[in-house]
Order: sequence, then structure tokens, then C-alpha cells
Amino acid sequence: MAKNAPCRCIFLFHLLITIMTSIFASQAAADGLPTVGSVERLHPDIDALISPNATIKVLAKGFKWSEGPVWIPDGDGGLPSQSLLFSDIPNNRIHCWNSQSGLSVFLEPAGFTGPASYGKERGSNGLALDTEGRLLCCEHGVLVRNMHRWGAHLMVLSTFLHMARVFYHGAYKAPREFNWIVGVMLLKLTLLLSFTGYLLPWDQLSLWAVTVGTNMMGFTPVFGDQVRFVLLGGKQIGAETLLRWYVLHVLMLPFVLVIFLAIHFWRVRKDGGISGPL
Repeated sequence: MAKNAPCRCIFLFHLLITIMTSIFASQAAADGLPTVGSVERLHPDIDALISPNATIKVLAKGFKWSEGPVWIPDGDGGLPSQSLLFSDIPNNRIHCWNSQSGLSVFLEPAGFTGPASYGKERGSNGLALDTEGRLLCCEHGVLVRNMHRWGAHLMVLSTFLHMARVFYHGAYKAPREFNWIVGVMLLKLTLLLSFTGYLLPWDQLSLWAVTVGTNMMGFTPVFGDQVRFVLLGGKQIGAETLLRWYVLHVLMLPFVLVIFLAIHFWRVRKDGGISGPL
């Protein structure tokens, strides 16, 4: 499967170029460009986005791993107008294509700028324009992302081990009953942090995991459908879901977690410190 990933990325890249050029720049397509494949139409509504006569034209080739792309219609903020920008990830470049000058290097380096090696994901990944027309470059951040991922797994494991130690030593008994309840709440918050962060990579694994989880919530008696609707921001997973879960993961849940941690540590000191076997 991993060996076929570059081929799928190249095909998806060609398809995204076709959609962009069909919507924004059909007039900019140069004559004589080679074509490849065809657009498979599973629903007639796709004709509103892609012309029925549209073809997939190969604007550039020879790239091992390319992503993006973004179409620059007006050229605000110093960007080239009527141009297509895309990332050449292994070579750490952003390339520009337009019908007048063809292919050129727009930005190099486009991602990692340090002296050390950064693996195979040195360059920028997805590209987008903000509301003011400025170019946004997303980077893989494989090292930081993996540190966050494994740190999250370790946090869940450590919380379970701590709860098991407290239960084994009987430290949930008087006078520490209240702190045990606070610890249970901290365990739930840790699991919620882990679950809300699961959607943020925005891939197939996270999509279907959250689909299963929210469907289970939907079967809660009385108010299950309402809870599911609030969590998803609609009837199915979309951009609203991603935004809501990002806010939960980055702002709301950490804020509540810090409050419970402060209470937890205060009660540990008040109850005489960390307890041994009772």
C-alpha cells in the first residue's frame, strides 16, 4: 500500500489541477498540453463544477510527490495572477505554472530551513489563500506531530497506571474520597482530549473512527441525536465538525483540565501528600 501512495498522490494532484483550472482558469490552459485519463462522474451535479467537456491536462511532470495546489486568480499581495501554485515536497519547493511562462520555481526553500536532515517531508504540503489573499503554506511537521501523538498515548497510559496504583493501595479511601472523584474526572478529560484530537489529522482513519464514536453517542436514550448534532455541527462530519473539535481539543478541554489538576494537587497536599499502602 505504501508503495502505491505516490501514484495515488500524483493522480489526485492531476485531478485537483483539472478542477482548479476548470473553475477559475479554463482560458489559461495552453494548447498542446498532453492529456491523461478522464473524469468519472458519479452524480450529474458535478457538471456545475467541472465542465462535461473538461479534460485532464498534464501541466507538469517529473515530480515524485506533489501536493497543494492553489489557484491565484487576481495576484493580490505580490502573488502571480492567473497562476497555479503547488508543492514539490521532497525537493522543498513551491512551483508556479501559468499559460504564459509555463513552469517555474516560486519559492525555495518552502518548508524546513534548518541545517540538519528533516526526512522525506522537508517541503510545504497543502497550500491555500486566506481572506486577504495571502498564501498559507502547511508543513508536515513529522517530528513534532509524532512527539505529540506518542506523548498523547503515553499520557493516557500513565493516567490508567496512576489510577490502578491508587486503587491497589486503597488511596481512594477516607480522607481522600473527594480527590478520587477529581481523579476520575481527570481520567475522563484525558480520554476526551485523546478522542477529540483523533479527528484533527483529517484522514480516513480519523474520519471513520469519529463516525463510529458519534454514531454510538447518537444511540444515547432521550437526547442522543441532539448530542450528536451538536458535536458534528450538522448531520454528518464536515468542516464544522473539524472546527468544533479543534476548539474543544485546544481551548475548552485543556482549560477545564488545568482547573481539575489544580484542585487535584491541592487536595494531595491537604490530605498529607502522596499516600502509600493503606
